[in-house]
Amino acid sequence: RQTSIALKTIANSYVFIVDVFQELEIQKKVFKNILKQEKEKPYFMIFNKIDMLDKNELEEYKKTFLSGQKIPEESILETNMNLLTPEQIEDIKQRVYKLNKDWYKSRMRKL
Repeated sequence: RQTSIALKTIANSYVFIVDVFQELEIQKKVFKNILKQEKEKPYFMIFNKIDMLDKNELEEYKKTFLSGQKIPEESILETNMNLLTPEQIEDIKQRVYKLNKDWYKSRMRKL
């Protein structure tokens, strides 16, 4: 609960890291709770440790995790964060920045 309050207070957007080697239902519950409270803020989702699953298992994991959620494809990344190069980290930062920028532009148009 304290984490949720802190996120609501300070976060302009979220980067949600899903560890595909951890319990799916627990991570899904945390993600849904955040979305329930913060529907308006943009978020970026990273499926991490994808090397632990084969392609079919990963697709099934993602399908189950994302069921019922409408998440733009550009907001989803599949990677193994332990193996990221500085260039790839910069790319992720730029993608999150663009997501935020686009979200703020759309909010301004609504005002």
